[in-house]
Amino acid sequence: MMFVIAPLQAADVIAFEAFGLIVAIAMVLGVLVLSRSPIAFTAISIAVAMNATGAVLRFHRISTV
Repeated sequence: MMFVIAPLQAADVIAFEAFGLIVAIAMVLGVLVLSRSPIAFTAISIAVAMNATGAVLRFHRISTV
């Protein structure tokens, strides 16, 4: 996955930005099911929320570099 998804995200293919967020949400749900730890679920949920915030800000402020 790393050799397919990462280059497409670097090439600014928008569909793969959403794909990354979907995979992250699936990982959060997997941690909740497998560990049944609310602390782990909360920590990963915060990380995914920070990632989603960064993605939204990236869409609004397109870099000229």
